[in-house]
Amino acid sequence: MRRIVVRYHSSRMLLTLDVYKLFEILVEVFGECSITFEPMSDSEKNESVENVDGIELVRRRFMVLELLPEKRFVRHENIENRCLHEGMKVGVRADGN
Repeated sequence: MRRIVVRYHSSRMLLTLDVYKLFEILVEVFGECSITFEPMSDSEKNESVENVDGIELVRRRFMVLELLPEKRFVRHENIENRCLHEGMKVGVRADGN
């Protein structure tokens, strides 16, 4: 069974995502799989934030990672983008702002 890890910037950022659509897409793409949620590491958080005129903007709210048998992660940005565009909640832009 494939192991999928969704790493999120913060619970607030995760709540801006349609989690039902996220599950729907993950099951469609990976089939039977194990899905876990984990907070991003500090370095991942730092990489996901952009400072614009003194305001920190979260550019990456979450990451979809697949744990391969050799214990390394592969990031699936195409699935992340699909989840953002297909599961965007009303009043939330795709960039999270």
